[in-house]
Formats: sequence, structure tokens, C-alpha cells
Amino acid sequence: MPEEKRLLNQFLVETFHAILRTEERCIAETGHVGLSVKEAHLVAAVCYCTDHEKNSSREVASLLGVTPGTLTTAAIALEKKGYLIRRRCEKDKRIVRLCPTALGRQADAAHSRFHSELIDAILCEMPQEEVTAFLHAIVRINAFFREKNDVNND
Repeated sequence: MPEEKRLLNQFLVETFHAILRTEERCIAETGHVGLSVKEAHLVAAVCYCTDHEKNSSREVASLLGVTPGTLTTAAIALEKKGYLIRRRCEKDKRIVRLCPTALGRQADAAHSRFHSELIDAILCEMPQEEVTAFLHAIVRINAFFREKNDVNND
């Protein structure tokens, strides 16, 4: 493997794991010890969808790119932990709405602070031309993963 490819691979693997470990630690440090990173992202998605009045299970599952069944299992666990409430729609009992609790909103705020600090730390020392190049590279990396996900979800 050429040196550039080896270094890029090493960077991506190490960075991915470092972000997950740091995010897990930050979630635990805010008092949300039993909350995993995946669960924190689900709570964030529910808060976002609720704020935009699109918080049916189907809409949240679509935003996260998971099946309704996968979402239901995770939502039940988060409801038991006190982060979410699941409510049947009065007009159409087939529709289940997901709503964050006060604890869910607190967890989302703490998680959002982590992401904000992460972005600020990355960008604070970069000149604008490096920010532009970095964003261009990140968009290409994201497109690769989206394409791989779309292929695997068909």
C-alpha cells in the first residue's frame, strides 16, 4: 500500500475510534451514564423531528436511515431509561409519535455542546483556504459513505 493510502487509512480508523471514545466519555461526564452514542444520536433525531413537527416513528426512522422495527426497539429502550415518550396519534392509532422528555432534552443539549466544541476545535486554527479544502474533502468522504449505504440498503 502506498504511504499516502496507509496514512489516510490510519487517520480515518484512529479518528473514527477517537471520536466515538470521546463522545462516549463526554456523554457519561454529563450524567447520562447509561446512554450510548447511538442512543444519544436517536434522542437528537427525535428532538430535531419534534421541533420540526415531523416526529412519527416512520419520519424519525427515515432521518436516521434505519428500519421502523430497529427504531421501535431502540425507542422502547430509551423510553424505559426516561429519555423518550412514545404516543399513539389520536386521529390515526397506527402512527406512533416520539417525544423527548426533559431528560432527553438535557441529553440532547449536552450532546450538541460536544459537537459544537468538536467543530470549534477543528476550525479554530485553520485559515479559510484550509477550511474550504477540508470541507471539500469531507463532502467527498460523506458521499462515499452515503453511496455505500444506499447500495447496501437496496
